[in-house]
Amino acid sequence: MTTDGQQANAKADEAKTDLAAAARDFASNPSAENDQRLGDAYQTSSEAHSAARPVNGGSGSGA
Repeated sequence: MTTDGQQANAKADEAKTDLAAAARDFASNPSAENDQRLGDAYQTSSEAHSAARPVNGGSGSGA
């Protein structure tokens, strides 16, 4: 069984990986579709990392 902290960290890591992939795709092909994907991935990553901070003893909104 995983803890809330482990789940939050896993979601943040997954979001970071998705963001890196979206950034690579946009860098190689700066299309409107890839721009949207990059923006969405950035938002998701930001939210996941903000949610992980309080669970791991850091500051953040927890939302």
